[in-house]
Amino acid sequence: MIAGLLAALALLVGHPVELRCDGDTPPPGLTIPPGAVLEGWTQLGGDVLHLSEARCAGLRRPGRGREWAWSVQTLLHEGAHAAGVRREDCAESLATVWFLFAAWRLRLDWAETLAVLEEFARRSATRPEPYRPRDGSCVELL
Repeated sequence: MIAGLLAALALLVGHPVELRCDGDTPPPGLTIPPGAVLEGWTQLGGDVLHLSEARCAGLRRPGRGREWAWSVQTLLHEGAHAAGVRREDCAESLATVWFLFAAWRLRLDWAETLAVLEEFARRSATRPEPYRPRDGSCVELL
């Protein structure tokens, strides 16, 4: 399942990507905002996505429950950075669009998908400043 997600993400990102489950530790120079929990990181335009062990475990979990969905959202968010999206809020927005596309392609239940998206929105509203939607203009996505 993870290999298929990475292959599909490579098409969206524009180049192959690799997953490493070592994202609990930030790279040198990365400052974590107060109140944030590091779930993953990626160098801008890079090809290695570093996810926390918890997010990797969520991707390996059988079935497609909430933990799996949140892990996929994190993977897609880091994929947006690999595609060159710098701003955290714009990476969140693009990851949500990609998540909707994945839900459609995987034929996920729409009621469950909408419930997960509502949870994403609730979590985004309480996240530290760089991750919260700002002015709504993510020109870099165009």
